[in-house]
Order: sequence, then structure tokens, then C-alpha cells
Amino acid sequence: MIAVGRHGGASSKKATTGRRWLVAGTVLATMHCLSASASRADTWHAVYDTYIAGANAVQLTAAFRMDQVGYRIDVRARTLGLVDVFVGSRQSTQVDGVWHGAQARPRQFRAEGVWKGERRVTHIDYENGLPRVRDLIPPEQNREIVPSAAQLNSLDRVSTLIALARQIARTGACDAAATTYDGRRLEEARARTVGWEDLPPVSMQGFVGKALRCDVEFRMTAGFTADEDRAHAGRIRHAKVWAASPRAGAPVMPIRISIEVGWLGSATVYLSDLRQVTP
Repeated sequence: MIAVGRHGGASSKKATTGRRWLVAGTVLATMHCLSASASRADTWHAVYDTYIAGANAVQLTAAFRMDQVGYRIDVRARTLGLVDVFVGSRQSTQVDGVWHGAQARPRQFRAEGVWKGERRVTHIDYENGLPRVRDLIPPEQNREIVPSAAQLNSLDRVSTLIALARQIARTGACDAAATTYDGRRLEEARARTVGWEDLPPVSMQGFVGKALRCDVEFRMTAGFTADEDRAHAGRIRHAKVWAASPRAGAPVMPIRISIEVGWLGSATVYLSDLRQVTP
């Protein structure tokens, strides 16, 4: 399964943490993209709103198509409100991959955007289970190299979440583990099934009913910068995901997500809109 997602100094720690929660929200929002019950390659459009300290900080829109062979995901993220004033971030992410049995096998990962006026690009192609970084902006100059052997059979964050969502739809459980690599850092993640819980109504979310809760632990294991606190950077972080089919015919998807975002505290992501486009 999963993983979600630093240079030295207090300001860089905050900037990196902020980038991580934007990326984390982006990839968590794509978990809805696969369902074992989906037989046609329909396109689904979903909107997720991310709240931090009671304020809507990030909006995510996702378009996805899947079939029995593979998947294609397009996600756009943008900051809102005061976060937009101080950060002003935009990011678009595209992932396509195929199924190898029960496993997701990405073919390409593309992420491009702007963070506080700085252009950020990650382009990764996959060859025989090994990620090949084609473009990385800004380039890394102070980060340890992740060995190729450790990268083998790792996934991008979106594909790991796709595999988790597919597993939930097929088995009703989310017990799994995976390794992710984003071109800079290697992370290990593990999810476990907690059980079905009632989600009460809230204004940010239209869904009311039972959802399967999955608890996730993830930590960075390689790709540290030379001047960072490895113990802090490699600490275990946590997330909670509640997944369900929000309406008849819809795939299993996250309804609500709670995730640690470092010095920012925690963020909660709500599914706020969903529609289907049939070709």
C-alpha cells in the first residue's frame, strides 16, 4: 500500500512540511480512482477540500479512468485563502500504469507546479520495476543518493494509494505495505484495517453513513539531506482514511482523511463533490 510522502533550518523545515501536506493531500485524493466493481472505463471527476485549523487551505480536483488493464489519473491542487496568500501553490499530477495481478505497476509519473514562486518538476519513467528520474527541478545537491536496489519495485505515491483502494473494493480490508520513491526520498508505509465506523454529517462533506477506517503509518527510510535531523525526518507519521462508495454505482473512495502535517498540526480532507462522465 501507501505512503505519503527537508533541507536544514527552521524555515526550510516549514516549507518542506507544507509541500508534503500538499502532495499528501493530492495523492490521498486519488485513492478513489479504482474499484473492482467498475467494469467500464468511465471518467469520474471528484473534488476534495482540505481543512487546516478550521480553514479551507487546499482544493483538489481529480479526473480518473480505469479498466481491467490499467489506470490513468489527473489531479490538480491549489492553495486557498490565507495559505494561498503566503504560499501560492499550484500543482498538477498525472500518473498512468497497468495491473500486474493484484499489484499496481506505474509506467509514468509527472508532477509539475509552483511553490512560493519556485518551479517544481518531477518526471519519472518506470523500466522493469525500476524508477528512472528524467527530470527533477530544483535538482538535489545536498541529499544522499537512494541506492538502485532500494528503489526496485517501489511505486509513486499515487499508485500505492490506487492499489490500496482497489484492495479495499475487492476484499473489504486494507492490510498492506509498500515502498514509495518520489525521486528524492524513499518511504515505507503500512496500513491496517480498523473496521467500519459511522461518519456523522458535517458541512464540508455530503456523505453520511458507514465507512471502512484504515490507519496508516509511514516513515522516510532513505534520501536524507546531509544537514537534517535523521531521527526527526525518519519518525513514524500517521494518517486515518475512511473509505466507502458514496452513492450507487460509485467506486470505493476516501470519504474523509486525517493526516499529520508536522508543525502545521493535522489536516482533514473531505470529499465535497463527485460526478461521472460516461463516454
